[in-house]
Amino acid sequence: MKKVFILMTILSVVFIGVLPAQGLGYGVKAGLNLANLTGDDVEDSKIKLGAAIGGFAIIPLGDKLSVRPEVLFTQKGAKYKESEDGVDYTGKSKMNWLDIPILAVYQVADAISAFVGPYFDLYLGGERTFKIEGDGVSFEGDEKIEGDDINSLGFGLIFGGAYGVAENIDVEARIALGLTSLHEEETVKNFGIQVNANYYLKK
Repeated sequence: MKKVFILMTILSVVFIGVLPAQGLGYGVKAGLNLANLTGDDVEDSKIKLGAAIGGFAIIPLGDKLSVRPEVLFTQKGAKYKESEDGVDYTGKSKMNWLDIPILAVYQVADAISAFVGPYFDLYLGGERTFKIEGDGVSFEGDEKIEGDDINSLGFGLIFGGAYGVAENIDVEARIALGLTSLHEEETVKNFGIQVNANYYLKK
C-alpha cells in the first residue's frame, strides 16, 4: 500500500501541474512492447510480445520544446527456452505494469521529434507458465507472480523518436531501460522496445 500511495502522489503532482497549463494538448496511444529481462542473473531470455496502451498530455515550453507526461498499461516479461540432457524447458513470464513516463520532447523538424526522460512503474500482477518435455517426461504448469515476490515499484529511462504520418497521428519507436532490479538479491531488470501510434485529440 505504501508503494501505491507513493505512485499516486507522483500521478497527482504531475497532473495537478498539467491542468492549469496554457496551450495544453493531449491524446491517446497504443502499440507493441517487445519485452525482455536483462541483468547479471538473467540467462537465455528471449523477447516476449506485449501491448502498451494509454494516454498523454503535452505541456509546451517553447516553439520546439515540451514536456509529455504519460500513463500506460504495459505488458512486460520474457520467454525462456533451454535444453539439458535431452530435456527441453520452455517458460514465459507475463507481467502487467502501470508506467508513468515524464518525457522532454524536442521538435527536430516539422514531422520529426526526439524525446527522453524517466519513468516510474507499478506492478499490477502476472504469472509464469512453464513446460518440461523429454526423456519420458512431460509436465506443464503455471503460478502467479505475487507483488510480494518482486520490487513492485521501480523506475527507469526512456528515449526514442517519432515521425508524423498525418496531422494528428505520429508513429514512435522507443527503448525503455529498467534501472531497478525486480529482486532484492538478484539483478533482473525490465527492458523493452516499443513501437507506438500516437493520436492527438488536441495539439
